Amino acid sequence: MKILLVEPPFERFIGQRCEWYPIGLTSIATVLNAKGHSACVYNAEHDNRLPYLDIESYVANFHRYSRALKEEKGSVWQELRDVLIDYKPDVIGLTIKTVKMFSALRVAKMAKEIYPKVKIVAGGPHPTVCPDEVLASHFIDYVVQGEGEETMVELVEILSNGTDLRGVTGVSYKKEGAFYHNNPRPLISNLETLPYPDRKLLVDYESYTSNQLGWLMASRGCPYDCAYCSSKTVWSRKVRYRPLENVLEEVEKLRREHGVTNLNFMDDSLTVNRQYVFNLCKAFLEKKLRITWSCLTRPDLLDEEIIKKMKVAGCTKVDIGVESGSQRIRKIINKGIDLDQVRKMAIILRRNNIFWAGFFMMGFPGETRDDVLATLKFMKEIKPNWVYFSIFTPYPGTALYERAKELGIIPKEMDFSLYAHQSPDNCFSEKMSTDEFRELTRIMLKEFNCYNASFHALFRRVLTKNYFRNPKLFFHDLRKWLTWILPLNSKRIISGKT
Repeated sequence: MKILLVEPPFERFIGQRCEWYPIGLTSIATVLNAKGHSACVYNAEHDNRLPYLDIESYVANFHRYSRALKEEKGSVWQELRDVLIDYKPDVIGLTIKTVKMFSALRVAKMAKEIYPKVKIVAGGPHPTVCPDEVLASHFIDYVVQGEGEETMVELVEILSNGTDLRGVTGVSYKKEGAFYHNNPRPLISNLETLPYPDRKLLVDYESYTSNQLGWLMASRGCPYDCAYCSSKTVWSRKVRYRPLENVLEEVEKLRREHGVTNLNFMDDSLTVNRQYVFNLCKAFLEKKLRITWSCLTRPDLLDEEIIKKMKVAGCTKVDIGVESGSQRIRKIINKGIDLDQVRKMAIILRRNNIFWAGFFMMGFPGETRDDVLATLKFMKEIKPNWVYFSIFTPYPGTALYERAKELGIIPKEMDFSLYAHQSPDNCFSEKMSTDEFRELTRIMLKEFNCYNASFHALFRRVLTKNYFRNPKLFFHDLRKWLTWILPLNSKRIISGKT
């Protein structure tokens, strides 16, 4: 069968350049092709003509997304229609994050109009947690819950031979107006059985840069239970690792076939298994791969020894979830790390000249103005090399979503297209009025944006990113920085600020 897997558009409407490829969909497509089907992946977020937006511009543009959902025409929708017509799929698979729910339904509707008999499958975080809501759409035929590779293969086999769906674990479907949910599928115990995601299955593969293709995962799952995070709804809290040699083979393949010299590990917390990271670093050095790489982790999983080994092995950037500078809020969100642990980590990273980016968030249920300002103060105290700023969003399947429902601060008919980490409509703290919250949000956005936009921040980046090891990374970062720093400084000059 011919299967088209689609990443629905969202940030593209906002005007933000997409620097990644859909690794989950590409993994599923690769497995389907290995079973004799013909699958490819269309990333509707991909458009290298777009710039990199600063935080304030992103928030200011956010409502372009909801407007685009109501438009009958538009270049993105026309591109999508052209892909559907060219590929002529028998089955379409949609990955759906909560904010993309209505975008995905728009894709499904368009597909059904062109091919009334096409079967449409929804998967990803939102369908996994809310299968009934997704199946309620006339345009969705099936839901795949949890990991998609094995379930999608079995489902496509059933659709091709017309046999009974009841034995396919991990699938929800509808029949004669009723919804049916089969038993959950166990997690894939041995990730080595999965082939490497074949990036060449991407529609317009040639238009992707090597940096955009350099995303990979060495593990799935996160053992922690942060109250705002929905990762565990798909991966669970059990961490499964790919064999080290399996990862190294993919890295060598990426370098050989795609010219990738900079890797981005997408694992929730790469350094959960300390010895695994030690072995990975050792292997990078022994094989003389001459690559740079970055990862996401937690402050309590870093110390002097592991940082030194990572740096020598080519690590140029570490992303850290700090979230809040209020210890009271950190308990509410179940972060499991105190502020002193974060301070200690910041000192170690600075001492070892490792570039690190901090994720910060405001707007949790129960958060006050003082809590938010404590986060701003703490950010300036620990001095990350770069900062990311988010506004809390209650995602279904998380503890704070349930808490927000209990407090009555989630609309009964919630338009999920209005809520994401940088949405100006987010306001889920009962401790502040909407006007007070939005004014405080504007202050925080400006503070965080100015922090990143300073020439001092660029200088810190140059000193810590180890560009001599990978000159291509320097030009990539410089282009990203210039696309939004110049407009921002123009605003300052116009307003008389320096």
